[in-house]
Amino acid sequence: SGSAQEVFQFYTTYWDVYHLLVIQNLADHLDTLANEIPQSEEEAEDLHTKAAALRIWVRAAKTKIPSH
Repeated sequence: SGSAQEVFQFYTTYWDVYHLLVIQNLADHLDTLANEIPQSEEEAEDLHTKAAALRIWVRAAKTKIPSH
C-alpha cells in the first residue's frame, strides 16, 4: 500500500494523461472539421492551425507528467 502522497500522485498523473487525451481528440476533431465542412480556405487553415497548436501544447505537457 502506498502513502497518501503516492496515491495522490498516481491519480493526479492519471487525470493529467486523461485530459491530454481529451485535448488530443479535440485537435483531431478540429482537423476533421476543417477537412469535411464546406468553408473558406482561410477558415479551414485557421482550424488546422488551432489543431497544431493543441498538439504542441500536448507534447509539451507530456514532458511535465512523471512516468511510472
